[in-house]
Amino acid sequence: MNHLKKAGFTIIETMLFLAITGLLIVVILVGAGGSINVQRYRDSVNSLQSFIQQQYSEVSEVRNTRDNKWTCDMSGDAVVDNTSGMSRGRSDNCVLIGRLITVNDEGTKLYVARVVASIDSSRVTQKDAELLKDNIKILPDSEETYEVEWGSSLVKAKLNDPIKFSILVIRSPINGVIRTYLNNSDLIELEAPNSITLKVLDDSIPADQKTSIKMCVNSNGLFGGTRMAILIDEKTSNASGVEILGDANSQC
Repeated sequence: MNHLKKAGFTIIETMLFLAITGLLIVVILVGAGGSINVQRYRDSVNSLQSFIQQQYSEVSEVRNTRDNKWTCDMSGDAVVDNTSGMSRGRSDNCVLIGRLITVNDEGTKLYVARVVASIDSSRVTQKDAELLKDNIKILPDSEETYEVEWGSSLVKAKLNDPIKFSILVIRSPINGVIRTYLNNSDLIELEAPNSITLKVLDDSIPADQKTSIKMCVNSNGLFGGTRMAILIDEKTSNASGVEILGDANSQC
């Protein structure tokens, strides 16, 4: 009588199968995790760009969250309520003209404050720089905060040191043109809690010599690829001028 031979896996074969399967699962999970981290990093860069671009939109639209019953005390630090019923964005000779963007010491948060100026109608024939110099202030209690997403931070090119900068975006009270002033060469200095001194580059300086700010975005271990960056230069007059530099040309 012939006996049929039963086929099956030995213990060694089963262990090899489980080991190879486990290794494949680990490889797949690691690859998926890496892809997710890369996407998170890119999302943090895109969100940062969108936030800064939004500030240009806010300045362009002269959006004001206060009602029409406020006025400026340009000799002090206060903005006080009144009952004069002036039009939104302007009361007496005080005009809401822009936004000031600064960064914390760690490069992880941006702060945005609204900026006002005292505009004397007899001086509107002057250039913006002359009209606004030593004549603009931060609107108290107007600060907004933005935290760079996914644990990323803003650093100097090819370094891990946090970058420091100030960006002043204003809408000219003379002709409505949006202008950008940067602090790479001490263009903006904060003095008293709500005061700004504006040191403006001469208009005769060629455009290719004007200041720019490049914020390299450090993932802080989220992934090991080349950093991306946000670039803003002083010629920027609208949201489209806030550019993302990809990992191929960021030089970060």
